[in-house]
Amino acid sequence: MLQTNLITLTTASEVNNDVQMVERSNNGISGWEMVGKVSGTNQNKETSNEIIDVKPLGMSYYRVHSIDFDRKEQFSKIVSVKRDRDLRGNANSISPNPTSNYVDIALQPEFDSQITYNIMDATGKTLKTLVFSAVENTLNTHTLDISELNTGLYLVSIQGGCINQNSKIFKN
Repeated sequence: MLQTNLITLTTASEVNNDVQMVERSNNGISGWEMVGKVSGTNQNKETSNEIIDVKPLGMSYYRVHSIDFDRKEQFSKIVSVKRDRDLRGNANSISPNPTSNYVDIALQPEFDSQITYNIMDATGKTLKTLVFSAVENTLNTHTLDISELNTGLYLVSIQGGCINQNSKIFKN
């Protein structure tokens, strides 16, 4: 099961809006960090966008931080999401996504192991295989070089350390 939180932003109007950032905190008070952002449409109509938090916390607090072209800032009400289980045995984050040349994957395997990454095209054909060592119950970060791949959508299969997960990456 992929451990992510999907955040849907719906605005009635985005006139004079430059950017909207979804921010996450572990307590809803401080330590806010950006999860993702979308550019404003500068239109007077309803707009919806989705941002995926690929590194959710056990209890995540979210807010939308909007900045207008005149640099005025606004914050939405805070919404919390509680996860039923921890994130060991899953890839916790894949960033940046989309990417140009490299993607960092952070994960916490349940035991010391080799982690195999198979990068596949849309048809499921494996284009590249990379293997890294990982330490149990520790946040491990592996950098995948995808600079030689063409622009497009790819699937990365992550296996090892009780991790068996597929994620999408987009190369721009």
